[in-house]
Parts: sequence; structure tokens; C-alpha cells
Amino acid sequence: MMTPRKRRRQMRYPLSAEVSYRAALRRLVNDLGALLRDEMDAHGQAIVDQAAARSDDDGPVPRPRGWVQILIQLLERVAAGIITSQRQAEAVMTSIAGRTADINQREWRELVRSAYGVDILRGEPWLADQLSAWEQVNLGLIRSLPQTAIDQIRTQVTQAVTQGQSLREIKAIIRDRLEVADSRAELIARDQIAKLNADLTERRQRAIGVTSYVWRTMGDERVRPSHAAHNGKVFQWAKPPAGTGHPGNDVRCRCYADPVLPEMTETEVQALG
Repeated sequence: MMTPRKRRRQMRYPLSAEVSYRAALRRLVNDLGALLRDEMDAHGQAIVDQAAARSDDDGPVPRPRGWVQILIQLLERVAAGIITSQRQAEAVMTSIAGRTADINQREWRELVRSAYGVDILRGEPWLADQLSAWEQVNLGLIRSLPQTAIDQIRTQVTQAVTQGQSLREIKAIIRDRLEVADSRAELIARDQIAKLNADLTERRQRAIGVTSYVWRTMGDERVRPSHAAHNGKVFQWAKPPAGTGHPGNDVRCRCYADPVLPEMTETEVQALG
């Protein structure tokens, strides 16, 4: 019976994949911002001027609606203009899914080799479906990134124009919305790569008979209290910890599952290959 070595390397997080994904999403937001700035420079003053127009007759009358149509058409052009950038981000996302899987597999193989002294490489018929499911979720997130910003800008700019705010104030609103979109781009990249890495880790651990793991945190001030309380404790893959799920399930969770590797005969270890 082979007992796993106590001293073994830890799996490294696929940081390069996260950085690439974040860069792709932020490019999408930057392209959105450039289109919005161009459109507002060209048509923003017309929106403000039409909204401020008053009848010279018997006092104030309802503001004309022409500016609303200008705004709607402006945002429709922006939505259409961002499609190419959106597709580029989608292509990057698809390639990053495969890269994350490759990094995770390499790290897992090295961990098992450091534990048992042998290399493993086995077929993973489930992998294609798992990556495809992750990609579908992220297609939705990528497409919602510019659309959510555009919808929020439509609402807030309409309110601002109705209240008589200046073009400078309206542009400030747009900048604020773009900053929110940029923060969301960073959140998506961090959260989704962490989730994919965690899911792959679970599948690969369970595939060789790992049933439990030790919860490990990053040990810094960013660790949330509920996760710090789990640190060093053993949990079963079949029974996620209440309130948190497995490591990597919570938004922006950087914790990881340190496998409790089983004892195996040499024949069982060799069969992993």
C-alpha cells in the first residue's frame, strides 16, 4: 500500500488566465466608452438644447420629445458598434477556458506526482461538456456587460436631461457608469476563472478517489470571516459546507481544496495513468 508523501507541492492558481480574461473584458468596456464619448460629442448638445426648449406662447409647456429619439438612436448605434469588440472578448474567453483547464491539469498531475512519485494522464470524457457549460454562462456575462451599462445610461441620462442637467453633468454620469462596468469586468474575470478552476479541481480529485479535502485560505486580510472559520478543517466533496459551498464557489473566493489523498496499491496508482 502506497501512502501519499506528507510534503507535496500545492496547486497554483491560473492567474495568467484570469489576467488575460480581465484584459479582454476591460478592452470591451474601453471600446464601449470610446463609442459613447464620440456619440455624446456629436449629439449630446442637441439633446440638451432640445430638452431645454420652451414655447414662447402662454408659459412653459411639456418639453418636446425629439431629444428622446436622438438619445435612443445614439444608444442603438453604440450597441451595434460594440458587437465586434464583444465577439473578440467571446473568442478570448473560449480560448481561456481551454488554457485554464490545461493549467489545472498540469498542476494536478504535478501534485499527484509529488505525492505518489508517478505521473498520471488519463482520459477526461467529461471535460468538453464542463468547459462548454462554463462558456455558455460566460457568453451571457460578456453580452450583459455592455448592455447593462447602456440600459443604465439610458435611464440615468433620461432623468438627468429631464431635470435640466448640463452636458458636462451628463458626461459625468456616463463616466460613472463606465467605471461600474469596468469594476464588473474585473469581478467577472476573477470570479469565473476561480469557479472554473475550483470545479476542475473537484472533478479531477474525485476521479482518483479523493472524497475529502482540507479547506485552505490565502491567509490574508481579504479572507472573509466565514471562510477563515473553515481554514484547516476537513470537508467531504459529497457534502458542501453550509453557507459557503466548496472552496471557490463564493464570489471572489480565493480559497482552495487541499486533497486528502487516499492510500493506494502500486497497481492502483499505475491504473491512474
